[in-house]
Amino acid sequence: MEKEFLFALFKRFEKLDLLDKIPQVLEKIEQLEEVCYNNNSQDFLSSFIFIDDALKALKISKRHYYTLLKKGTFPKGIRIGTKTYLTRQMITEMMGKHTIKPSKS
Repeated sequence: MEKEFLFALFKRFEKLDLLDKIPQVLEKIEQLEEVCYNNNSQDFLSSFIFIDDALKALKISKRHYYTLLKKGTFPKGIRIGTKTYLTRQMITEMMGKHTIKPSKS
């Protein structure tokens, strides 16, 4: 089964003319495996926040969220199935970009 998957993946990369990207993809897969299998899976999973929870914490309505998303001022998020998640890093970066810093007087 694994050989069939790897062969299909190789064919897909070949078709898309991305064979030179295979080492980078394998490196990313190894990083994900390391995070997931080295008892860090809870740390990894806790970095994801369901979009509804994030909006509630930020006190942003769904309607305003879609407006901000359309303008490009709010991160798009990661879709897994029918749900959208944000990472804590996405929220922190977005808040850093849109925080008003006090002027030095």
